[in-house]
Amino acid sequence: MPEMEILLEEAIKLELNAGDLYMAYSEAFKDDRSFWWQLAIEEKNHAALLKSGRIYLERGMLPNELLYQNINDIRAINDDLRSRIEACKLNPPDKKEAYDFTCRFEESAVELHYQKIMSTATDSKIAMIFKKLGNADKDHAERIRSLMEKHEMMQN
Repeated sequence: MPEMEILLEEAIKLELNAGDLYMAYSEAFKDDRSFWWQLAIEEKNHAALLKSGRIYLERGMLPNELLYQNINDIRAINDDLRSRIEACKLNPPDKKEAYDFTCRFEESAVELHYQKIMSTATDSKIAMIFKKLGNADKDHAERIRSLMEKHEMMQN
């Protein structure tokens, strides 16, 4: 499998895994169910958007800069997400620990790369299509931090 294809498939898995984790959080943290459900849907949308990139990749039209280039980072995050999903199914994590993790995940180099692509001007027509489609589903880390601040204020 060529390198770009591997990167694309791992990126798709990452978005699907993030969506699965957020869906698990929507079950585990009932008071924030709609928040996590919304993020889960957005992550699934990101995966669908990346899946559409397969067509451009087959035609040699997918810009390299759309994908994060360190496969080891992506695989490590995917492994971590999958283990957290399984652990959450067995025993829901501490709320603060779970929310802290998701904030760190959304601020990881992989996710920051995606945010940068979504906010950077480009001449690539394909990159512009991806930006338009994915533009509404961004700033997850900021939204998670806001939710955490809300809970901290409620505890005072």
